[in-house]
Amino acid sequence: MTRECGVCGNERVVVTPADDALSATPCVCQRPCSQCGDVGFTFARDEQGYERAVPCACREVEKRARMLTEANLPVRYARARLDTFETREPWQGAALSLAYGFAREFEAGARGLLFYGRSGTGKTHLSASIIRYLVVQRGIRARFIE
Repeated sequence: MTRECGVCGNERVVVTPADDALSATPCVCQRPCSQCGDVGFTFARDEQGYERAVPCACREVEKRARMLTEANLPVRYARARLDTFETREPWQGAALSLAYGFAREFEAGARGLLFYGRSGTGKTHLSASIIRYLVVQRGIRARFIE
């Protein structure tokens, strides 16, 4: 069983305010990299039996942190994640279920998702959370536009 990181909650990236948008960096729990020693590459044997340098998985965490910064999430949504969304009404639970399903199953070119309703019901929180999930968990580029 993996212990939860007290800094990132096992998300592997940490977000901090930077001007009007969030900035993301790999969490300290990712350093030093146990696979490459922070070199960024490991060695793997190819089909002919030769050892060659291949990018380490830690490079993917760095890439996703950059992508999250580029997603332009507003500072006010620094804590917005699908698991932090509070449901007060049954329909909010249904919206959260839709958001989880959309984030887990999204494929490029697929139809998007539209949230609509009264102000203050969580539409933007869910939207920011989906973007964060797509970028951090799945490595899919996304951008927040308000």
